[in-house]
Amino acid sequence: MNSLRVLALGLLLQASACGGDGGVPLDQFDDGIARSACTKIFACCDVGARNALLFDFNPSTLTTEAECEDRVRAFVRMDISLEQPAIEAGKIAYHGDVASDCLAALDSASCSELRYDLFSAGSCGQVLVGTVARGEACDTGPECAGDDSFCMGSSPPLVPGICAVRPAEGKPCPDGECARGSYCKGEFPGGTCAPLEADGGPCQWHDDCQSGSCDYDAGECAAVMCSGP
Repeated sequence: MNSLRVLALGLLLQASACGGDGGVPLDQFDDGIARSACTKIFACCDVGARNALLFDFNPSTLTTEAECEDRVRAFVRMDISLEQPAIEAGKIAYHGDVASDCLAALDSASCSELRYDLFSAGSCGQVLVGTVARGEACDTGPECAGDDSFCMGSSPPLVPGICAVRPAEGKPCPDGECARGSYCKGEFPGGTCAPLEADGGPCQWHDDCQSGSCDYDAGECAAVMCSGP
């Protein structure tokens, strides 16, 4: 999630409007992800942890599970509409069978497994698959094929980029993107890829942390702890 990343609850849905390989159709997945996520978070987490996990959704106004579902569902639908040109161009593929696995994984996750990036990990991170090869033109990151690829130099909607390999640790990151397991440390656009920070380390974004969670008030990485009711 570089600094511009929306919560992965939405990003993993930027895909084709058809059911893909079967399983969950895209027009039902927004309901499924909102229900699975909000049910689990409200059952497992106290108010502080819940607000951290739902940071991108103005959590102070989400006092009930139903309000959480409505907000997450609306964000997901908005993300889908923004990616419609890439969907129609075949630059992103949606896999309904993997979506089924993702929802099942969320439903079965223990409270202690909940973290900010849970919704983009494992099968949830494979619901959408970019189809654009390295060296080819792209508009957004999800269009690029492979976990280690990103859309270099793009500034949607006017300036396209090129799908390229993510910079490794120690390399400059002018686009704010780095290889998995690292983040872009330093002032944009002059940062350098560095190892993810352990709890207690400095952070500006969730993506800076090994735990996938940055305490924005303290400015340091701190795992969100959800221990159940």
